[in-house]
This record gives sequence, C-alpha cells and structure tokens, in this order.
Amino acid sequence: DLERPVKVKDLIEFKDELGDFLDEKMATKQDSVAYKNEIMTGQDKISKKLDQVLTEQASIGGRLDEHEHRIVRLESHAQA
Repeated sequence: DLERPVKVKDLIEFKDELGDFLDEKMATKQDSVAYKNEIMTGQDKISKKLDQVLTEQASIGGRLDEHEHRIVRLESHAQA
C-alpha cells in the first residue's frame, strides 16, 4: 500500500526480501571463479588445436616447396 507511511518493520522486511533475491540471482565469487576456469580451459584447448593446425600447415608448406623444386628440376631436364 503506497498511501501509508513506511515503518522500520517494512524496511527490515524489504531488506530481508532483497537479500534473499540477491542470494538467489547474483553470482557468487565462487561461481565467477568456476566460470573463469571454464573459459580458460576452453581457451587452452583452442590454443592447443591452433598450434597443431599451424604446425601441420608449416609442414605441408615445406613439403610443397620441396615438390615445387623437384618439379622445376624435372621440367628443366625434360626440356634439355
């Protein structure tokens, strides 16, 4: 009822209800740490996979250079 004056009892009741709401809805520090750990673990997995892909790509690139060199050499012998 918005027409009646607010009493101390009303404020205490509101504080208790607000506290209960915040306890239910707000993330705790422990929740935040767990979420951060989840994110960091996911990033570690992605970093490892990216490193794998880049290593494979470098290996393939090196082999392509070798093949290109051999093809050029073979073509030059075929033309001679």
